Amino acid sequence: METNPTKEYLGLTLHYLENEEIHSTMFGVKPLDEATISEYLSQKLEEMCNKWNILKEKIGKKQENVPGLPDIIGKVKTIVTFSKRSKRMAGDIRKVQFANGKTEGTALRLIQDVPTRWNSSYAMMQRFIDLNGRKQENVTGLPDIIGKVMAIETFSKRSKRMAGDIRKVQFVNGKTEGTALRLIQDIPTRWNSTYAMLQHLIDLSDVIGMVILNIPESPPMQTGSELASIKLIVQILYPLYQVKLELSAEKTPTTSKVTPLRLTAIKIPDQDEVAKRLKECVIAGIEKRFGVIEQVAILAMSTLPDPRFKRLHFQSPMATAQAVSSISKAIVDVVKATKTLRKRR
Repeated sequence: METNPTKEYLGLTLHYLENEEIHSTMFGVKPLDEATISEYLSQKLEEMCNKWNILKEKIGKKQENVPGLPDIIGKVKTIVTFSKRSKRMAGDIRKVQFANGKTEGTALRLIQDVPTRWNSSYAMMQRFIDLNGRKQENVTGLPDIIGKVMAIETFSKRSKRMAGDIRKVQFVNGKTEGTALRLIQDIPTRWNSTYAMLQHLIDLSDVIGMVILNIPESPPMQTGSELASIKLIVQILYPLYQVKLELSAEKTPTTSKVTPLRLTAIKIPDQDEVAKRLKECVIAGIEKRFGVIEQVAILAMSTLPDPRFKRLHFQSPMATAQAVSSISKAIVDVVKATKTLRKRR
């Protein structure tokens, strides 16, 4: 569903695979003249599907119910709804975050589950977890390093002189309007923003060092040892950044890359104590979330036939054998179905 300040529309799009590329075709767009409640949206969607002879049972298939899940989501919805109605609760949530070091731009709020928006249930649950006092993995020394970088970045956003001087020095060094860099802010809701912030600080470290010397009120620049630590931290975060890029492709399927990328992210360097602790934390997080990913049949079956990977990145012989068996069975089923179809003709 698309929205502009005066009108709302409902679109129907077909996504299909052709020549190993994902393509999209717009079937149609309908203007929405009434309140966008679920019943009205269902009616309009059904009208558009009927026009293209898309069977209702294909789009209205009832999802399998997960025991206990509706009760959990219901309780979270109750809390979110109350926070929307209670100014006191919403205000206290912000105050506690400010006391813990959050700023006006980084403080979070509870998100409501909207039936007409994709993944809104996920967003609601994830934000509830983030605000529910979940203990973060603490890497000793890392918050101080990142905090010092954020102080420089925040100051550059507020100081026109510092931002202007950073650009001027780059222009003197041969940069152009299109290639000059700027410091990037770490945004908790944006993937890999910490990596981008640290990488830009490294790229601009010489320039920032020159500029800060001429601005007495600016925060201190990183020492040589701190910059060395930041470079190692960036090396550890870079594989995760690459994973995000690889899996964000719009035109090509990425399912076969999931298992290989998990192992790529684990093989990351470490040299000093902060980098070593961060590496341990990252590996623990990857194993917690993706440690049994080889047991997921659809991912294993996607990886094995890919000539770039085959069995190279599989760690479990049992998972490999199960995937091979599943693929063989699928091939036999396709061959049988093809022969049956030919006989009928």
